[in-house]
Amino acid sequence: SMIFMSQQMTARYMVDENWENPATALIRKGMGSLLFGIAIGNWIARNASPSPALTGWIVSSIAANLLIAAFHIQAITGGVEKSFAWVSTIVCIVFALWAILVLGQQKK
Repeated sequence: SMIFMSQQMTARYMVDENWENPATALIRKGMGSLLFGIAIGNWIARNASPSPALTGWIVSSIAANLLIAAFHIQAITGGVEKSFAWVSTIVCIVFALWAILVLGQQKK
């Protein structure tokens, strides 16, 4: 939805809808594309055998989700995003925790 419904996402997330401009739309679409790419990569890697490449993918997924969660927390506490953004923050943290669990199981 971040990629295709930029204006609706602005209304749902941004404190001031007037902050929408081509730059914020581009950033939002880029972030949506990143999340979509991570989801596709996780789906492709779901049944992969343990390997250094899989470990790297899992670690990058953990890092990306934690960074996105941190950006949301900063935006919420800084008055840029509405409290609705906590939903995305929680989802990113859950995905990061899940990836940490998968990483621990891979090493067994």
